[in-house]
Amino acid sequence: MILGPGSKLKQTGKLAIPANVDGILVTTIGANAFYGYEGFSGVAIPKSVTSIGDFAFFWCKGLTGVTIPEGVTSIGEGAFQWCSKVKKVFLPASLTSVGGQAFADCPSVKLSVAKKNEVFEVVDGVLLDKVQNKLVE
Repeated sequence: MILGPGSKLKQTGKLAIPANVDGILVTTIGANAFYGYEGFSGVAIPKSVTSIGDFAFFWCKGLTGVTIPEGVTSIGEGAFQWCSKVKKVFLPASLTSVGGQAFADCPSVKLSVAKKNEVFEVVDGVLLDKVQNKLVE
């Protein structure tokens, strides 16, 4: 299945990404997978997913909240950029990599990180990389 701008996805409400398609385990949400979709307000990411690609949910203006499940280790560049209605994003303990501007231009977003996450923390609303001692763009 190929998804991206111009595709005819007519999803509204909460988008449920399947854990497997035709017997194949879904482990990655590919780059640009849902780029520009406005119809869905939430997304259920299965526990089988370990990575979210670059710009996977870029410009999904209807999206209001995301819970990244335990097991996801990386979120790509601009993955949720311009999701201007996103209010809450929970980042799991398993997360070790966040690409640049993953949550840029999300003015109302409140990030929270699992207490057991060894790499990231949120301080005064800002995502920090504890290992490299720097802000995550």
